[in-house]
This record gives sequence, C-alpha cells and structure tokens, in this order.
Amino acid sequence: MRARVLFLTDRASHREELRLAQSALSELAIAFSQSISMREQMLPEDCNPDDLSQLMLDNDAILFCGSQANLGRVAGLAQAYAASAQVNHHVQGLGLSRLKTDRAPALRLVWPLEDSPEALTRAATLACAQAKASGSNVAYLTGNHDKGWWEALSRAAMYAALPAPQPLTLDGALWNLLNTDKPAPLLMANPMDAALLRHLLAYLGGSELIHYQCLHTEKMEIQAVVPQGPGNKLPFFSLLYAVAQALRNTLHMTREGDCLDTATSNVLASGWRTAEFGQVDKVIPDAEALDLVNQQVRLAGELYERLG
Repeated sequence: MRARVLFLTDRASHREELRLAQSALSELAIAFSQSISMREQMLPEDCNPDDLSQLMLDNDAILFCGSQANLGRVAGLAQAYAASAQVNHHVQGLGLSRLKTDRAPALRLVWPLEDSPEALTRAATLACAQAKASGSNVAYLTGNHDKGWWEALSRAAMYAALPAPQPLTLDGALWNLLNTDKPAPLLMANPMDAALLRHLLAYLGGSELIHYQCLHTEKMEIQAVVPQGPGNKLPFFSLLYAVAQALRNTLHMTREGDCLDTATSNVLASGWRTAEFGQVDKVIPDAEALDLVNQQVRLAGELYERLG
C-alpha cells in the first residue's frame, strides 16, 4: 500500500528545501522497498477547518514547514489538543553544545493547546504515554491551574502505571536541568513556559537548527519545522529529523525512521555542517549533506537486504 506524505508550507521559497527532504525520503523508500508518494501544497490564505480535515483524510502524514504564526494557525484549524517536542535529544556527541562541558540538558515537553478539560485530559494522557514509552516519569509546572492539572495527570499516570506526577516550579525545573545529571522527567507545561524552556535549552544545547515540533490531533500527528536565522530558511537537519519522526510515529515505519535518524546524526557527528550553522570548519552545501545521508541510507538498505 502506498503511503501518502504531504509537505504543507506557507512560502513558495521553502520549496527548494522541501525537495531535499523529499529526495531523502525517496532514497529511503528505494533502499527499503517501500512505496511512498509525496507532494507539496501551499497553505491557503482562506483555509478553514474542513479544508485541513480533508487534507488529513487524503494523506497519511503531513509535515508543516512554515512560520511560528502559521504553525499556530494550523494547530487551530486541525483542532490539535496538544503539542510536543524533544529538546537536545540528538545533540550528545555532535559537538553542538554552547556549554563548556558539551553537556546539553535534554527534555521532553508536552503542552496543551486548549483550556478545556477534555483537551487537558488528552494532553495528560499523551504526556504519560510518552513518559511510559521513554522510560521516564512525568512532572508538570505549577501555576494557577494546579488542581485540574494534578487530577488529569494523576488519572493518566495511574492508567499508565507510572508514579504520581511531580509538581515543579519553573525555577526548580531549570535548576534540575542545569545542575544535575539525572534524566529529567517528561514535563507538561503551559504553552508560554514550554516555549521559554524550548528556546533556552535549544540555545544552550546548540540544537535550534535540528529542532522540530509535533502537533497532536485526533486524526494524526503533524510534524512541524519553523524557519531559523536571518535568511528565514528551513534548517536542513531539522527537516530530516522531522521526516524520521513522521516515518516512525505517523506511518509506523520504525525501521526506516530509525535509519534516517541515525544517518542524519552520523553526518552531524562527523563534523559536517550546512550554511545555516555559520562560520565553522566543515561547511558544505545542503545537496552535499544530503548525498552523505543518502549514502548511509543506501548502505543500510543493502545490509538489511542481505541480512534480513
């Protein structure tokens, strides 16, 4: 069965970067004998919830690549109940950290996108499911919502067989992240605190150019990449990591997603960087970086075919 992937964008100028991501996906499909169709579409100015709902019905996976403002718009149109991100989970050993120790505090984040009890319950269930899958506990940032959040997370944690959720202040959460080596619990926070933590930790870890987010809807998980830097360009490596996540979580192609994820990390670990990283020693064009990733994907496909 052919998997259908839509690259949804808000700027025609992003199409060149999207073609590179599609090329990587095509190479992966060939290497592992998968059938994947891809297309691009501009986000219409007059797009309404019914239009986006139809796009989700017509496609098996959607990657949104555009501004933060339009990402919020897509979240509303798709009736997303929560968003999530993994900050600094790919940076260990890549030499990206801005900290002298090269240690980058890593964090999994979930934040509800609506104030309704139903959305909060779904966000809490998502947070506990992700915590269970990653082998971590769950915590939440305290505020004027304490009672509702505690109740929703406690119920979800009970069903997921997790310890009771840990309440944390923003100050306490930051102190733990920056001063202890213990793995951080998955953290549920309001959108403003989640954005602050994402931006701060990504800057410290040097991971803003490999970062992506996920929107969670009833129908599917939508991966999202936001332009970075003065050129308003989509980060090349962010796109590849987002595609890998879509393969794993949305298309249920875990093997292929892990392969692309590993190939991308290997290129970064070898010291290669694209132009958006600035003046560093081993800067290469995006197309050359894509070739390096594709070489590893082809090799992995050959090994899989031989060894089964």
